[in-house]
Amino acid sequence: WDASFTITRTNHSFASLLGMSIQDIIGKQVGTIFSSLGEGELDRLERRLKTEHSLSNVEIHLATNEGLIKTILWNAGPIFDPIDGSLVATIAQGLDITERTAIEQQNKEQLEELRRWYEVMSQREERIMDLKREVNALLKEIGRPERYSSVEEEGNA
Repeated sequence: WDASFTITRTNHSFASLLGMSIQDIIGKQVGTIFSSLGEGELDRLERRLKTEHSLSNVEIHLATNEGLIKTILWNAGPIFDPIDGSLVATIAQGLDITERTAIEQQNKEQLEELRRWYEVMSQREERIMDLKREVNALLKEIGRPERYSSVEEEGNA
C-alpha cells in the first residue's frame, strides 16, 4: 500500500486467503480490506504503522468473504524514498497460522484437563495413604501386624 494506505499491489496468495479477487483488493484502503478486525484493533494497527511504519509478528484475526476467521501472523515494513526519506509504500506479508493456533488451543485445553486430573488423583492418592495409615494404626492397637508396611516405610523415608 502507498503512504495513504491505498493498496497498490497484491498477490494471489493474499487474495485467496481473503476469498477475494485481486481486482477486489487493488485500489481499496487497507482499513476496508481489514474491516473485520474491528475499529479499535484497526485504529491501533494504523497508529502503529503511522508512527513506527512497521509491524513484526503481529497476530491478527481476519474474516474471509466466506465468513471464516483466519489467524494471520502479520509483518509490514516501510519503503522510503532514498532522496527525501519520505514514506513511499509499505510492503506486508502474512502467514496463515489458523491451524497452528487451533492446535495450540487444543493443547492448552488438554494440558489443563491433565492438571485437573493430576490434582484429583494426587488428592485421592494422599487420601488412600492416610486410610492405609489409619488401618495400620488400628491393627497396631489391637495387637495385629501392620497390613501396609510400604506406607510406614514411605513415611520414614
